[in-house]
Amino acid sequence: MTWIPALRALLTPGFAEEAFGSGARVDHVRFKPGQSLVGRLTVPGEAPRWVASYTPELAVKERNLLRRAAGHDLGRAPVPAAFGRGSLVTGPIVADPRLGPVLRGAAGGADRNATATVTVLNYNPLRRLVRAVRTADGAPEVHRTWVTPPPVTVPMLLALRAAGVPTPAPRTVDDHTMAVVHVPGGDLAERFAAEHGALADRSADATPVAEALTGLHRADLREFTLPTYSGEDASRALEAVRRTLGSAAPRLVDDFDAVVGRVLGSVAPDFTDGDGPARAPVVLHGDFSADQVLGAPDDPTLIDFDRLRLGPAGYDLGCFLAVELLAGRGSARAGALAEAYDGPTPGKVRAWAAFHVLLRALEPFRDLDPAFEARILDRLHLADALALTPTRLRVH
Repeated sequence: MTWIPALRALLTPGFAEEAFGSGARVDHVRFKPGQSLVGRLTVPGEAPRWVASYTPELAVKERNLLRRAAGHDLGRAPVPAAFGRGSLVTGPIVADPRLGPVLRGAAGGADRNATATVTVLNYNPLRRLVRAVRTADGAPEVHRTWVTPPPVTVPMLLALRAAGVPTPAPRTVDDHTMAVVHVPGGDLAERFAAEHGALADRSADATPVAEALTGLHRADLREFTLPTYSGEDASRALEAVRRTLGSAAPRLVDDFDAVVGRVLGSVAPDFTDGDGPARAPVVLHGDFSADQVLGAPDDPTLIDFDRLRLGPAGYDLGCFLAVELLAGRGSARAGALAEAYDGPTPGKVRAWAAFHVLLRALEPFRDLDPAFEARILDRLHLADALALTPTRLRVH
């Protein structure tokens, strides 16, 4: 097994709270087998922090991390000897090994404004920070800061707005940070969760959202160079999941491979038809789900275009369905959205939903669910059923 001691410890119920305080939770974990781990630490009432661990063989990396973060509020928790030698180091966002230098430089401008009120909305250690920022002389904004330059530019978002796509007005803060106007009213995921189980018209929100998504898909962004999502990209994405699965739950790899073959076969016609493309690609959101739709149900606003690309329309609709199913809310709203969109067939949407379920197969592991193997297997069963060619999977 290529796990590191800290990962074994974190999968033990109660360890995170014992190490970091009541209600502490570590999630969003990424790890390099036999080398290192990085994740997000959340404690009720506190701003999120990063947490990292290295094997004894890579102790120099831990020392370098501590040296770079000197002067900040760092913490350290030893790993119980029963799991092997190691420790967990934690620090505030400003001391993030990669985001920290960005935030302490140009991107920290909003934070240095003495009149600014800043609230962390989302934090992906070593990658991205999302903050709500309000200053005494300005409207509330949402600032997104990336380690690398933003994957989508202000001119792209302005072009979408000019094409009629409902998205917040953007502006550039600096080379790593983009701001958009805050949209009140919460998101559709919150609304769906509040209404879950209630007898309601599941299609009530579908038409406005379908119109917004259709507008995005038909937008003319030819003046920009957008990547085109290909069959090779789909295969590589699932291969990356397989590599981690091979370390986290090797007993499930054969089942994963069996489902992947059927799912890729189901979506392949969207990429090629004989020697040519099946149909012209559309402008994809790339991560479309209910929590990317803000505002009133009859006046939706689309956000978070980090994965803007060209590709088959079923990709976005399938993503919406997959997230709804994994959230336990069923397929009614996603089905209503697909029907209102009037595009890919229900079978094609299900095939793409199966693909997105597989992309998210590792979420139970990354969130350190002690029963992650059973949860992953559940997702393989779900993807297999969605692919319309079910087979029997072994039950471990």
